[in-house]
Amino acid sequence: MTQTVYHACPAAQGLPPQDVKPIYKQEVAEIYYERYWLAAKGELLRRKLDFATFDTAVDMGPKPGDQDSAGSHRLRGRWDVR
Repeated sequence: MTQTVYHACPAAQGLPPQDVKPIYKQEVAEIYYERYWLAAKGELLRRKLDFATFDTAVDMGPKPGDQDSAGSHRLRGRWDVR
């Protein structure tokens, strides 16, 4: 979790920025779930592809992860991604 990402979350809720260092595990899980998993539509993807897309979303932001999964669907017939 970066300070920039963490600052964006309280700002979205109208709260003042906070330091990322004392963050709770539950808060991290909620941020990753809401900001990356849901945005990348991980729940709609097949197993293994969902985690690859989630990982890409965390690394590159949720939009590139979502675009990557769309491209992966086109390639499904060429490679076994199960």
